[in-house]
This record gives sequence, structure tokens and C-alpha cells, in this order.
Amino acid sequence: MEGSQCPRLLDSLITINVALIPAKGSVNIYSKMDYVPGPITGTVPAMGWTLYLAHHRNRPPDGPPDGILTEVNFLLTDVRSAMKGLFFPQEQGCPICGRRGSQRHICQICLEEWAELADGFLPCAKCGRFKKAEAGETTCQECRENEPPYAIARCVAPYDGSLRDALHSFKFSGRRELAYPLGELIASLVASLFPYRFLAAVIPVPLHENRLQERGFNQALLLAEVVNRMLRIPLVPNALIRSRETHSQTSLSREQRHSNLKGAFEAGEDALPLQGKAVLLADDVYTTGATVQECSKALINAGVKEIYVAALAAGILTSP
Repeated sequence: MEGSQCPRLLDSLITINVALIPAKGSVNIYSKMDYVPGPITGTVPAMGWTLYLAHHRNRPPDGPPDGILTEVNFLLTDVRSAMKGLFFPQEQGCPICGRRGSQRHICQICLEEWAELADGFLPCAKCGRFKKAEAGETTCQECRENEPPYAIARCVAPYDGSLRDALHSFKFSGRRELAYPLGELIASLVASLFPYRFLAAVIPVPLHENRLQERGFNQALLLAEVVNRMLRIPLVPNALIRSRETHSQTSLSREQRHSNLKGAFEAGEDALPLQGKAVLLADDVYTTGATVQECSKALINAGVKEIYVAALAAGILTSP
């Protein structure tokens, strides 16, 4: 899986991000590079195999703490997927561009195109947003001046180009079928860069009930469901509640976004069992990071110890 046919998207992100992630607490799975799984390939069973290998390589020497059934089920899921594609081939191609051959998975050409969005940029070591790849500070100016409350945030690629178009189709055009292939990318990212075996929950960024009725679904919840299915991280959707409806963030400045979201999130009753534990906060995109910061504050106030943030896309910083 680590041959020349692998796209650069997760390969480059893993290489860059692992070097930037600081050790936190007593758990440090980043001290050895052989803990880092290989990149995705975009072929039908290979996406699942990468996640399976990530699960396998991160386990301690005394065996899988989740039990042998977890690993067997993970393997059988890939076998069933491969057999289904063999005996019942589907006509549809890449869900993003329509090219044939990839079926439900995003094709290699699209992945390569998304990888190129990050050319010339590096993710901030803290917030994961993209800044010009220049020598100097590994964290952005905003994080240095006002450190976010979460442990670390990472995304797949910058919020631009065809990735931005795909997220708009998913979010605003009702293309729910994109949740699975896009969720696969978040799961691969989490398995590659975060200590996911120690995460007590995956929590989607919530929508206000009025926005949920208008849209018909919460895109962050759909993505979190895929992460739950692929990595076996417990899904706790009601750990966070959007207690106040806010204006659309699209046309607001950074300062206005933070002001608009202040106090908009509260921890739900399901957050109580998560006190003293580490969790994963999942969203589709973060630009200024205002939403994930407010969500993190609410969870920390409820006693959550550590928060990791994963999304498909993040904004490009104009300041160093």
C-alpha cells in the first residue's frame, strides 16, 4: 500500500503533521514513525485496508484491547465490500467527478487534485489551518496570541477548489451520499494522526433545531457516523447542544464570527460520562475556527479533559 501509486494527500499530511504534533499527557503514539499507517490508495478495498492497518499497527504488543472480534469484523467488512463489488458491480463512478472504476470511493485523480491544494502551505501545528510554507514559527500568529482550547485540530486539505465545491454539494444541495466517501477521509486522517484508540467519543458539531429542520440533516453527524463505524469510536451526538440560533457565518469577519457564536453551545447530559476523558470533535469545515473553539469551551466546562478536532477542510490564513 505504500508504493508509488498512492496519492499524496494523506501521505504528505502524515509526514507534515506527525512532526508537528506535540506529545501530550502520558500517551505518546507519535514517538515512533512506524506507528504511522501508510497513505490511502483510493481503490475499492484499499481504503478499508488502510484503516485496518492503522488499527493493527497502533495496538500494543500484548494484543488488541478491543478484542479479536473487532479486528475480525473489520476484516470481514472489507471482504464483503470487495465481494459485493466483484459480483454486483455498480455503474456509478467517483462520487465527486463521476469517473468510473472507484465506485463509492473518491478516485485517485480527485485525491491528487485535493493534495495539490496544499502545495506551498503548511498546517499550523495547533489549529491545522494552512499558512505559507516559510521558515520560522510552526504555529500561526492567531494561535500564538490566543491559544485555542482544544489539544490539536487537523483537516484533510485547504477549503478551496473542487473540495470546496464537494462540501457545498454535500451541505447545501442535499447530497447525503457524499457522507460515506468524505467520512472515510476523516477516518483515515484520525487513524493516522490522532491517538484514536484512547478517544472516549466522537462528537459532531451540532446544528440548531431550526437549521436542522431547514436542511434536513446535520452534515457533521453524518460524517461522525462514518468515523464511528470505521474506527469504533463511540458516537455521542447529544454531548453538545446548540442552545442558541446564530446568523450564518459565511459573510462575517473573524471577529464577528467569534462574537456571533459566543455562548451558542452547551454540553448535554450525555457529556457527563466523558468527564476526565479525551474526545474527538468532528465537523465538515472550519475557516476561522470560531465554531470548534466554542464547542471545545463548552465541553471543557463540562469536564472533558482533552479535545481533538478533525474536519475535511480548513481555511487558509492570510497572516503568518
